[in-house]
Amino acid sequence: METWLTVFTGVVAVALFLQSLAFIGIYRSVRKLSARVDDISGDLMKGLGALTSDISQAVTTIKSVAEGILALKDKLSSTSDVVHKRVTEIDSFLRQLTDAARLEVARMQDAVDTASRQIEGTFELLHRSVIVPVREITAVFQGVKVGLDFFLRRPKRPSGTSHLDEEMFIG
Repeated sequence: METWLTVFTGVVAVALFLQSLAFIGIYRSVRKLSARVDDISGDLMKGLGALTSDISQAVTTIKSVAEGILALKDKLSSTSDVVHKRVTEIDSFLRQLTDAARLEVARMQDAVDTASRQIEGTFELLHRSVIVPVREITAVFQGVKVGLDFFLRRPKRPSGTSHLDEEMFIG
């Protein structure tokens, strides 16, 4: 039994030795991995720091742009209100001006119609009062002249002259 015990102790000792070597190998691997993780995390922290500062600058820039856009929006809104007010005022003014122009055109048409009727009335009155009596008087004188010529036996004038005299009074 001693041999079995010695063999068994030898096997256990070899197993323990191999296990120790495995643990040493694992320890070295974990140290290397830990060093690598530390390096990577350091690089990651540097990258995150740079990224954080870049994001911070971008946020600051975006804030300033947003403030500018808000100011521009407010100015655009107030400008739009002013333009709308002015357009409304101009529309109202043009409407009043158009109504006044229409009224004046109607008044002018009435004045022209009235003046036209008065001128026509004046010409008709002139025709009845002056031209018709002048024609009648001329016809009476013509008749008296023809009668005197007939009684006094004067030679008749050429017919062309009397027509010329009559044409002067035809109107």
